Amino acid sequence: MNKCVKILLERMKTNPEEFGGSGKWVYIMHSFKDIFTEEEAKALGKQYREVRLPMFEKEVMGALLTDEDQLELDLNPKPMSKTTTGKLFNYT
Repeated sequence: MNKCVKILLERMKTNPEEFGGSGKWVYIMHSFKDIFTEEEAKALGKQYREVRLPMFEKEVMGALLTDEDQLELDLNPKPMSKTTTGKLFNYT
C-alpha cells in the first residue's frame, strides 16, 4: 500500500473532523482516485465511511430536531410581547 494512502488512513483516525465537507483531504483523495489500487480504494472508502457516517447521522438528527421545533412553533405560535413603547422584543 502506498505510504501516502497509509498517512491518510491514519489521519482519518486521528483527525476525522478534517474529512468533513469538501476540505483539502477530500479534494486530494477525489483528485487522485484514479491512481489507487483496488486495495487502497477499498481501505480509503471504508475508513472515509467510518469518519463520515457519524457526521451524516448528526446532520440528520439535527435537521429532524430543527424541523420538529419549527413545526411546534408553526402549530402553536406563542404571542409576541411588546415593551411599554410598543416595540417587539421577545417571545413569551
